[in-house]
Amino acid sequence: MLSAKKRADLLSGPLFPSIVKFAIPLIIGHLIQILFNAIDIAVLGHMASTVDVASVGVTGAVTGLLINAFVGFSTGTNIILARFLGAKDEENVRYTVDTSILVSAIIGVLIAIVGLFVSPLILNMIDCPAECYDGAVLYLRIYLCAAPAILVYNFGAAVIRVSGDTKRPLYYIIAAGLLNVALNFILCLLLEQKVAAVAIATLSSQVLSATLVLIHLRRMEGPCRIRFMHMRIHTQTFGKIVRFGFPSAITNSLYCIPNLQIQSAINTFGASGISGNTAATSLESMLSSVHAGFGTAAMTFVGQNLGAGNQKRVRQSILYCFAVAVSAAAILGISASTFLGEPLLSLYIPGAPEAVAFGMVRMRHISLFLFVGAANTLLASCMNAFGYPVSQTICSLISVLGLRIVWMAFLFPLRPSPEMLYFCFTVSWWLQLLLLSVAFCIVYRKYSKGKLHEI
Repeated sequence: MLSAKKRADLLSGPLFPSIVKFAIPLIIGHLIQILFNAIDIAVLGHMASTVDVASVGVTGAVTGLLINAFVGFSTGTNIILARFLGAKDEENVRYTVDTSILVSAIIGVLIAIVGLFVSPLILNMIDCPAECYDGAVLYLRIYLCAAPAILVYNFGAAVIRVSGDTKRPLYYIIAAGLLNVALNFILCLLLEQKVAAVAIATLSSQVLSATLVLIHLRRMEGPCRIRFMHMRIHTQTFGKIVRFGFPSAITNSLYCIPNLQIQSAINTFGASGISGNTAATSLESMLSSVHAGFGTAAMTFVGQNLGAGNQKRVRQSILYCFAVAVSAAAILGISASTFLGEPLLSLYIPGAPEAVAFGMVRMRHISLFLFVGAANTLLASCMNAFGYPVSQTICSLISVLGLRIVWMAFLFPLRPSPEMLYFCFTVSWWLQLLLLSVAFCIVYRKYSKGKLHEI
């Protein structure tokens, strides 16, 4: 069995070094997960055609809608598990772990089955270009077969991380990433259909990461250990996961719904526009890994210390995570949107200057303001930890869903250019920051007066 001593103590000791040590594996793991898709794009860019790159890129909004929304439910596991671990409530910890793993597997199977049938319908809804359609359907169907593995990994990794161990999920992602790279090249050499090759490679790597997480959970010591023969869904615990995870799932969906509308507009710029947008999106996701990692760290540290009743450590956790995440995002975003953008995009799509130019338009309108996105991530994570996911969902409902849909319906048609398209991201981020700042101040003031929202 694996010793509990290898897990970090989030409730005592020097705080800032603990947060950094906790966040670094999260950041690297997030980067490697993004590299799954980035490697697909890069391999296709070098071994296939721009149309093949576009075929994979056009599926991004669809996979986000069908999978990322349900991955948001793992936030519910993070919120309640952190609070129960901080309060040393072992019975509820066991209930949470068992329910999370079983529910993730069931939802994943349902997504895989439904996705096989609805993939063509959704691609038609977003006006997928004819030259990309067959490849996009093929990639999407194979990719969605990995839905059970993707969800089991995300829920299982959330359990391991909240328990204080962020290194092992990183090791598992590295192993899966290496398998993905190897299979990408091998299968692209063996198979005539390159899109199918990279999809199979991604599927295989996701299955490996999920398997490794389950093996570790089976070997863990303490209440987070799973016992397959005794696992069952606990109704009350499932209700709590839905209560705190559903708002995050809705938030993820809010980003996906207007993104389908935006993807439809991007598709009108042809294969070069889709390829450039795909490469820039992947690069931005990598840059966002830093604040995503510190966002998870903030939710975990704040959650456990709320459960333990340590107000000073709660406050310091928020300040440290916020300062590091926003500063790093500002440096990375400005660098990528100026002198590093074109060389990095050219690594994805070599010999495609029109696609690179299109990607740079996105970088200048979105990456430049990455620090605003980082601030939003940290505020939303802290709101979740305090037990107010609905409040941050309402902020996203107004700023993301509302503003972007209105923008794409009424403002973009007035000037249908890439600049006008991407400017809606910038405006919605600033509005979201304003709303989240007000909501967080209200929540923290309540907490300061001793009004902690119960789990």
